[in-house]
Amino acid sequence: METFDALKQKDVINLADGQKLGRTGDLELDLTCGRICALLIPEKSCCFGLIRPLRWYRVGWDAIRKMGEDVIFVDVRPDQCIIER
Repeated sequence: METFDALKQKDVINLADGQKLGRTGDLELDLTCGRICALLIPEKSCCFGLIRPLRWYRVGWDAIRKMGEDVIFVDVRPDQCIIER
């Protein structure tokens, strides 16, 4: 079993291009059936993290390929998973 706190400590790596997307900042939940729909990963911000990022990566749960101790491997097209928040 994994906790949200543990998920926040893992780097998210995109298998499509080898890019590190960041670390999980939030989860998208479906409250009607009680499941996780997506990981939300804040885009890197400037100002040492003092300013909240405006853009996030939304990685659907079905795009996760493998979860290890320190890393989560996903397969997405980064240009198609950016959302404004």
